[in-house]
Amino acid sequence: MGLEALNIFLAITLAIFCCILFYYIMENYRRLRINKYLTGELMKSTQESAAMMLEYKKKQKAIDDIEDDDLMDNPLNSKELLSSLLTVIIHKYGAARLSPDDFTDTPEEAYVSVYADKETGEIMLSINSNLGSDGAFYVPNFGMDDGEDTFH
Repeated sequence: MGLEALNIFLAITLAIFCCILFYYIMENYRRLRINKYLTGELMKSTQESAAMMLEYKKKQKAIDDIEDDDLMDNPLNSKELLSSLLTVIIHKYGAARLSPDDFTDTPEEAYVSVYADKETGEIMLSINSNLGSDGAFYVPNFGMDDGEDTFH
């Protein structure tokens, strides 16, 4: 009887281990299905994100091309040039305070002329529009015709 009892014990133990093995097989299969589903969702999300980034880059390139064309056509209308000029002026001379009176006290016909020094290559901004008459300074050609296109 000792051998039969051992065989029954081993059969029951084998059955228990087979049930546990079957449980883990089913659990792994369930995880595999979840992983495949998540992989599919991540692939769709990644593809959508890549398409959106590509579309954004195309739009941004078109915007950059337009801005570059505008800058080359008429650099004086460039917000980048204006920003750079103001940054350099404030850096060189320190803070500038402008009150509403400063704007109202400026005559309507006053405007800033842009000159370039032929020898040093420096840019000069002046309210005096006759600095280029003596030949020491010249007015750079920014692609604008001489007309009433001057910004005042």
